[in-house]
Amino acid sequence: MNGVFEKNKIYYGNLIESKLNAIKDAEAEGDQDKVELWENSLQDAIEDFNQAPGIVPYIVGLNHNADMAAKYGVEEPADDFFDSKYNAAMVLDQGKFEANHWSENAIFQEDEELKAHVQNLVADKFEDSEQTVNETVQVAAEQEAEPAAAEEKVTASSLTENANKELSLHQYVWDNLKESIKPNIFEVIDKYKLG
Repeated sequence: MNGVFEKNKIYYGNLIESKLNAIKDAEAEGDQDKVELWENSLQDAIEDFNQAPGIVPYIVGLNHNADMAAKYGVEEPADDFFDSKYNAAMVLDQGKFEANHWSENAIFQEDEELKAHVQNLVADKFEDSEQTVNETVQVAAEQEAEPAAAEEKVTASSLTENANKELSLHQYVWDNLKESIKPNIFEVIDKYKLG
């Protein structure tokens, strides 16, 4: 907030969830001293949660229904929490809101020269791969016309080789790209400085 890092409700929500689990574990062990210790810690975290900025997250055991929310004195999560674009699977898994082509990456939008360099690397690799695919298609067409002759040409090793070429595209681009990029660490720090 205002260029300063501040712990939000989601941070405290995760903390509270871990404290609720610790209380359950202490109860399962039958250790009443630990239960009281964790409950006191939970109350402190709930106070911080209520004062923290941000949206109210859904926390099982704290505000998953109206009774629990009233018991702990916290708000229930708003309906828009469940519709939030931040809860999308792609955001959680990949850190982005929508699927995009590799060339639509922000670094390529900022550096057209780098984008052109990577496109050339990829184009060279795909030309080799396309030739192999065309050869495989041609053999398949021959197989329909002449099954016995085509069987000799199509081997498991040629198909495996083609698959390996496709799988190695990423590694090929990375190996060539990392040699050509040597960023100045101070430029990177200045460019991505927070706050």
